[in-house]
Amino acid sequence: MTRQQGSLEATARALAPRRSFIGADSFDVQIDGPSIKVARGAHHEPEAIVRGDVRTLWNLIFTDMTVASAIEAGFVDVTRNQPAAQHFFTLVRPPA
Repeated sequence: MTRQQGSLEATARALAPRRSFIGADSFDVQIDGPSIKVARGAHHEPEAIVRGDVRTLWNLIFTDMTVASAIEAGFVDVTRNQPAAQHFFTLVRPPA
């Protein structure tokens, strides 16, 4: 396998839909271009779709940036359920 093939396979695995579990909560997560689609529980459709650049999504996970402040600043667009989006980013945030 060439380095490029390995890189393409790794990218495909990273972008594949997946179910994540955080405590008793389960989430279906799909990365689609600049969007992260998150569905809590056993839903087929995501509860929230968050569209933004990589830096903002990183900040939502690794800093105290909130989804509401990112929306207000024009960094992300959230469709469907904004509280579900905030809940997801709160749960995936590493412990301080």
